[in-house]
Amino acid sequence: MTQVTDQATVLARRSRAGNAMARARVGILEGARAALVDGGIKAVTMSGVADRGGVAKATVYNHFRTKQDVLAAVAMAEIDDAAEAAWPWLTRDLAQALVTAVQTLASSSVVRAVIEHDPAVAATVFPVQTGPGGPCRDHAAALVADALATAERIASAVNVDLVLRWIAAVAVSPPDDDLLRAQAQLVVATLRG
Repeated sequence: MTQVTDQATVLARRSRAGNAMARARVGILEGARAALVDGGIKAVTMSGVADRGGVAKATVYNHFRTKQDVLAAVAMAEIDDAAEAAWPWLTRDLAQALVTAVQTLASSSVVRAVIEHDPAVAATVFPVQTGPGGPCRDHAAALVADALATAERIASAVNVDLVLRWIAAVAVSPPDDDLLRAQAQLVVATLRG
């Protein structure tokens, strides 16, 4: 009986510790988002992220080694939000999935703030820059490859790169909805090629 109780206690502590770590990470990312929205990349400091996120500075360093790591995590979270918004459309209408992903990114306060405050470095934070990948591009590429494979089994390095380039170009300055939809349909036609 004692061993079962001890095991339950250990599992409960691990669960609480895991929840605390998850809450701290959420706080850190929210603090970084707030700093980005207020002043762009230059406004993001580890101390500021900690203050805005309601965590200790040491906690920020327990999760992330550098400011660039924090920025990459925020960018990946923005990618995840766009992928999650687009996912329901994948098997029904790939063009609409692409439109939804672009609209989600384009309406993100973080993406808008980075483009506004730091246009010269937006490509390093905006996760779909071309060229050999960093963690953000690799994360975006993996999600696009999964999406293309799920949608129509058209995942290839060329197709993934085409979609990433189109998203990067259009999310920065999206056209009106009709033109965006027409462009997405053209991208899908090209992918099916």
